[in-house]
Amino acid sequence: MRYAPVALGALFLAGCTTGQPMTAAQHVAKPHTCDWYKPFPRAEGTTQLAFLVDVRGRLQDITVTKSSGSDDVDQASTGCAARWKYYPAMQDGKPVETRWSAQIDWRKVDVAVTELGPPH
Repeated sequence: MRYAPVALGALFLAGCTTGQPMTAAQHVAKPHTCDWYKPFPRAEGTTQLAFLVDVRGRLQDITVTKSSGSDDVDQASTGCAARWKYYPAMQDGKPVETRWSAQIDWRKVDVAVTELGPPH
């Protein structure tokens, strides 16, 4: 089932309390994947990333916080994440930047993305 981003935003914002900062994960535009990323890295591995979700919902300052041990896998992870889009976090009715993190697990036949939340 597909939802328009505006409808999802309304659903997410319906339960928000005014003045409370929201985390980026509560404003994910759609489930993030890397299935579309080509070519898949030659190696397998898991990379953890940290990044800034800016006020437009785009990722900035993407960094590898835990390497897979393979430059190929780490580069594929940052390349894939660079195209993700979030709804920006809101505070006092205005979009705010939010630090966030995710993990990408590359296998020969598939790839899985896990939202980790604010980096530690």
